[in-house]
Amino acid sequence: MSKLSKSKLVPQVYGYGFRREMGLLKHEYLVIEYFDGSVSVDQALRNNQVAPEVILPKIFELFENMLGQGFVHMDPHPKNILLAKDGVLKLIDFECCAFDVSDRSFCLAFCMGYFYHFWFYQFMREQEYDQLAREFAGASVVPLNKDFWTYYNHFKRCKVSRSLRYKVFLSLSARREFLAHCIKVARDEP
Repeated sequence: MSKLSKSKLVPQVYGYGFRREMGLLKHEYLVIEYFDGSVSVDQALRNNQVAPEVILPKIFELFENMLGQGFVHMDPHPKNILLAKDGVLKLIDFECCAFDVSDRSFCLAFCMGYFYHFWFYQFMREQEYDQLAREFAGASVVPLNKDFWTYYNHFKRCKVSRSLRYKVFLSLSARREFLAHCIKVARDEP
């Protein structure tokens, strides 16, 4: 958490602690920065405080900035992004994140694809999402490789288990196998 706490993209962490209960349970807690008036992106969308087509490019930019700061959130969805009164976005809930962003194209494809599959489909049709993704990708500072859209589409359309997500982020050989799987699935789609 100390590495993340230096980032302006996440709340500042002020403390960590735990309490044991009956010798078996361990209750852990973090003391983090409070943002008065902030709501999750999910809540802002459900309350019509922001339009999906307005907030989505800002979320894509947040993902890009996150990679520029050397980490990737492994569960990026609208409940894990806070929207402050001034429009600033902050990532929360770091149950797991990766610090190897050497293949930034893969990392961005994961974030953008997973974001739609896991949650954003509730707020926007796939065609509109893809159009905004194409516009963002065309202007992105992240150099996108030839496999970007293959990964993006797979994460967007298919359920990828947490354990497999972790595996492909930690192992280059697992990522190569995953790419072969993504290509096969895309080829077999109607």
